[in-house]
Amino acid sequence: NKLVFLVLREETCTVQAVLARSETIPVETIKLVGRAGLESLVEVEADVVAPGATIKGCTQKDVELAVRGIAIISRPVKQLPFIIEEASCLHNFDPHSKDLLVDKIEAKIAAARDALDQSLKAQSSDTKEMEAKLDELRHELQRSYRLKIPSSVKWDNRVLDLRPDGQTPANRALFKINSGVCQLFREFLLAKGFIEVHTPRIRSAPSAGHPEFKLRYFDDEAFLGHSSLHLQGAICADFERVFEIGPVFRAHAATTHRHLNEYTGLEFEMAINEHYHEAVDVVDELFVWIFDGLKSRHADDLAAVRAQYPTAEELVYARPTLRLTFREAIALLNNAPADGDLTDRFLRRHVLDDFDDLVTHADERRRLMRAVKQQYGVDFFIVDKSPSNCTSRFVMPCPHEPRYVNAFKVYLRHEEVGSGAQRIHDARMLERGTNPGITQALAELLQYGAPPHAGCAIGLERLLMAYFNLFNLSG
Repeated sequence: NKLVFLVLREETCTVQAVLARSETIPVETIKLVGRAGLESLVEVEADVVAPGATIKGCTQKDVELAVRGIAIISRPVKQLPFIIEEASCLHNFDPHSKDLLVDKIEAKIAAARDALDQSLKAQSSDTKEMEAKLDELRHELQRSYRLKIPSSVKWDNRVLDLRPDGQTPANRALFKINSGVCQLFREFLLAKGFIEVHTPRIRSAPSAGHPEFKLRYFDDEAFLGHSSLHLQGAICADFERVFEIGPVFRAHAATTHRHLNEYTGLEFEMAINEHYHEAVDVVDELFVWIFDGLKSRHADDLAAVRAQYPTAEELVYARPTLRLTFREAIALLNNAPADGDLTDRFLRRHVLDDFDDLVTHADERRRLMRAVKQQYGVDFFIVDKSPSNCTSRFVMPCPHEPRYVNAFKVYLRHEEVGSGAQRIHDARMLERGTNPGITQALAELLQYGAPPHAGCAIGLERLLMAYFNLFNLSG
């Protein structure tokens, strides 16, 4: 009836507040606040004071609030399905990440205990500080053993799931990094003379190469598509360089860790003067710009994610980006020495030839990443000159090697995060195949002449998944 301790949260910061009975705060107010419950929204008037001891459970450890007035703005009307602090520990959903985290914390505890023993023997003045550090590590270890919350419960209560608890703000950090990637993508291309455009997603004909959702559009049939055809149309309209950030819909029946039915596409298209490698050069510089920008602008956010996901090691990339031809990649893959462990023996099923598809051979794609890391020491690279049997029919053939096309793929750690190509710009080269609708639509764009052009499409969610070395897109 005389005293209540509160933890107040704003964004990712938390602070302890003390509500004591006084002339301005009657006992009824203290009782009311005590019954308010977790996640209540309050407005507080308080003095910032020094606490009697370091506060361990909040981000603000050296100050607390002495409350002079408080008002409850709103409160939950039903019981919370889970505690926010529990939901923030996303590493609990990945046993491998949890094991790594526990091992890392236990090693720190052992080192801190040894340091404390040495300090006690030497009667050092740092003993209290070391004891506090050891207590903090033990608290961190206890947090890592929390009970797992089913993913279905988290998704059904996404509003709660996204609220940060102040101690593990990785969820909020991922959203800020997501926004940062889009900003860096936009900044780079605008500086290169690109124009941002916004194209429709409801189309009268399906796109090439990917299943799409059908819907009724008044009395007609329509499709939820993506922007590549419209971006090519802008090039045909003599825009020269265009880009778009927007949703992409694909009707993938199978659910995998690397596919979403709706994701955010980062796409650009550009006229080329002499060679489609002009577009590859843009992709090279673009990714380096994004990686550098994340490190300089989002250092705290990156640290928050890595603290929660031990597998999210710092990215290693070269300047300029490592480029391999498809043949070089296959040769590297086939000649890579086996590590001798069970995983590598399982992955090494057969020898690939120069025209195999690394997209369908997911196991071999992962093994290629490992071979590149061992050979070149990088996590990011580009594979150029794809086999013609592995790409769309609307890609320009390589003039010197007919079985290859002017296409490339962008790899980050264990995933393909982007792909691009020089498009066919001569309507006479279009083949009538199994997709007459898209062929006709493209022919109409090219019928009045079009410059040679190339482009690239990047999946934002998969890019972030690979950047942080996570296993699942949806989290």
